[in-house]
Amino acid sequence: MNDDRYEYWQQRVGERLAYWSGFLRLDDWRKEVLYQREGGRFDGRLRYMQITSSWRYKQLCLTVYVNVLEDIDPDALFLDEMIAHELLHAHMDELSAHVPEDRQPAHFDHEERVVSTLAAILANAHFHYDHEFDRYDAKVRRLRRKVKRLRKAAA
Repeated sequence: MNDDRYEYWQQRVGERLAYWSGFLRLDDWRKEVLYQREGGRFDGRLRYMQITSSWRYKQLCLTVYVNVLEDIDPDALFLDEMIAHELLHAHMDELSAHVPEDRQPAHFDHEERVVSTLAAILANAHFHYDHEFDRYDAKVRRLRRKVKRLRKAAA
C-alpha cells in the first residue's frame, strides 16, 4: 500500500470515527487510534479493526488494519457498520467486568452477536435516514426553483 492510500484511509476512518463517536455518546472518552499497514488476519479470518477499552477511565484504543480495508468501498455502509461495531464494544466493556471467568467465553460470543446486530441496525437506519433526507432536500430545491421561475415569469 502506498503512502497516499494509507493517508486516505486514515482520513476516511477518522471522519467516520468522529461521527460515530458522537452518535454513540463516546465524545468524552479519550481515544487513541493506531493505523497498521500490516496484520488484520487472525485464525484465517480478516479483522478490519480491533478495540480495547476501559469503561472506568473512559478510554479506548482502536487498531485499524489499513491493508485489509483496501478491499472495501470507502463509502459503503460496511465501513460505518464496522466502526459502530467496534465502538459498541466500549459500552459493553462494563458488563464484561461482572462475568465470572468460567462463563467469559460464552459471554464474549454473546457480546459479539449483540454488537454486530446493533451495529447493523444503527448503520442501516443511518443510511436510510440520510438517503430519505437527501431525497426530501432535492425535492425542496426543485420546488424552490419552480417557485422562483414562476415569480420571475409573473413579474
